[in-house]
Amino acid sequence: MLKKFALTIRILLVAVVVVCFAVMLGGCGVSNGTSAASEPKTGYNVVDSEGTTVHLQKKPMRILSQSLTFDSMILGIVPPERLIACNILGGDQDSSFIVEETKGIATKLKSFTLIPTDLVLKLKPDLIILPNTAKPEMIATFRDLGYPVLVCKSPPPLKTLKKI
Repeated sequence: MLKKFALTIRILLVAVVVVCFAVMLGGCGVSNGTSAASEPKTGYNVVDSEGTTVHLQKKPMRILSQSLTFDSMILGIVPPERLIACNILGGDQDSSFIVEETKGIATKLKSFTLIPTDLVLKLKPDLIILPNTAKPEMIATFRDLGYPVLVCKSPPPLKTLKKI
């Protein structure tokens, strides 16, 4: 009788362990098609002009912009030390309203259509802002490298504004 009781206890104990193990495994599953680890817990999302959602972990401190237009807008919002590179025309008094603000920015971009990938790797920006006229391959490369890239619609040409 004692052997039968001990056997029942063992079977019951094994059943409890199996049920506990199954419950623990169930808690590690994926819900709604996404894992909990893939959902960001900090920062915020921004949607660019192309409809791409870009996640920023924190307030950008190292901003890289390619366009004089966007350099001007950015420098109207943040101090110059947060812009790590700017368009070379930012220092041209005939082309720019931000000559003084760009004096302390060491890296000047000479190309209006291309930011060299090795320069981006060197500068390590936490946000890249590009015009919607930027080459799609360049945008894709920077995103593939893990950089948050915001594509912003460029303002219309002055001729268009005069017609309005």
